[in-house]
Amino acid sequence: MNAILLAALMAVETGGERNPDRAIGDNGRAIGCLQIHRATVRDVNRIAGTRFTHDQMTNRADAVRVCEIYLDHYGRGLDDISRARIWNGGPRGHLRGSTRAYGIRVQRAMDRERNFSVKQPTNKGKTK
Repeated sequence: MNAILLAALMAVETGGERNPDRAIGDNGRAIGCLQIHRATVRDVNRIAGTRFTHDQMTNRADAVRVCEIYLDHYGRGLDDISRARIWNGGPRGHLRGSTRAYGIRVQRAMDRERNFSVKQPTNKGKTK
């Protein structure tokens, strides 16, 4: 999965939460750094034959894997913003008007992430 998309999804989903892996949203129905619902976990288990539990979604590695499986399945061949909209609105989320604002927020977060990674100083050629 595109690391910049993943970082943007996490930023938008948890919005500055002090401990994003423990974030709880949507009235307690979504958890973890990617705010994953039980239905998403069930869907991924069906798609991939895995045995993830909803409680595991507070583990970043498991949450990322669930997101990857879900978006690889439903977002195959689509651009990053369409994939983000699927993450927000379900398998056909990229077609829903209700996910447009989410797509814009993810695009802005991706732009910030790209700018941040470009501006990082390097220590090449420098000595102490």
